[in-house]
Amino acid sequence: MVSVEPKLTISSFHQCSNLVSIKLSTTNFLLWKSQILPLIRGLHLEHHITSSEKPLDEITDSSGKKSNNPDKEQWVFNDGLLTSWLLSNMKEETLSLIYGGDTAYSIWSTINDQLLPNSEDSEAQLKNNLYGLSKGNLSLDEYIRKFKDICDKLAAIGKSLSDVDKVFQISKGLGIKYKEFKIAVLSKPPYPSFHQFIMSLQNFEQVYLAEEKSSIDHNQAFFTHRGRGSNMRGGRSNHRGRGSHNFTQNRPNKSHNFQASNSRFAPSSSTNLKAPPKEENKEACQICGRTNHIATKCFYRYDYSNVEEKAQEALASLYLNDDNDQDFYVDSGATTHMTNTGGSETKYHSRRT
Repeated sequence: MVSVEPKLTISSFHQCSNLVSIKLSTTNFLLWKSQILPLIRGLHLEHHITSSEKPLDEITDSSGKKSNNPDKEQWVFNDGLLTSWLLSNMKEETLSLIYGGDTAYSIWSTINDQLLPNSEDSEAQLKNNLYGLSKGNLSLDEYIRKFKDICDKLAAIGKSLSDVDKVFQISKGLGIKYKEFKIAVLSKPPYPSFHQFIMSLQNFEQVYLAEEKSSIDHNQAFFTHRGRGSNMRGGRSNHRGRGSHNFTQNRPNKSHNFQASNSRFAPSSSTNLKAPPKEENKEACQICGRTNHIATKCFYRYDYSNVEEKAQEALASLYLNDDNDQDFYVDSGATTHMTNTGGSETKYHSRRT
């Protein structure tokens, strides 16, 4: 207890009331206490809530003469102001818990006994909540706030954790996203304090989010650049060559008029108009099955996806014009060759060895 009571006035407590943002309820004692206690210390009145001792009514001087203690009157005045100030910062539900409190010490002791969890069951429950806490879908600030709240409650019942325990426990619930950060910070001692760890963790979060946003913006820009154009697929044209189209998607039906699928072999409209009438050929083409042309003149000749079961017959039409020379000079690896003599007869020539 201080030897001399500070001389306070009502205006001193009125100014302090502006610094308290909440009133005491049955669920926010620790938060309320964190605002009230520093103000009480600033007014030099902490001894009013930590000790029930009161100043003596009389004091004796060196000569043995007794007189009234001047500090007693100021103590009573200060304690009355402090008591009223504490009660004014409580909600009605909390006021009902205080029975006959007439001093600041009795009121402070009552609310501590009523609202502060001070049992072994509460300690076990708090530690279980702390060990099972994980970040999950929470933001980093929400996760840190919940972790600190449990640690504060443990400290309030005299079961506070060391800085090293806090650091390792909060890092345990961060998840795989922060794996590299945990390895860098906790791979070897000396380990950081809890405050240093939290600051480093928040800095890492800011850098990570900035890089992630930059990567997303880059990928979106790259996708937009490659995906331009109605005929583009994955940044690559559907065209296989100049003036050509994909046969597998745009091949016309055999029963319909042919439309050019390859500009190198398709006749132009001007050529068709000026070409002299040709003698009709009633025989069906061995490739597409249509009439009025032979296999060597068929527009589907180079469309290999159109080859059917009569491919052998189509190949037979590709004959050699020289009937006199029966020798084969190119070694194709085949044992028998088939040629057309120009008539209806087909000759087979065995390979000469």
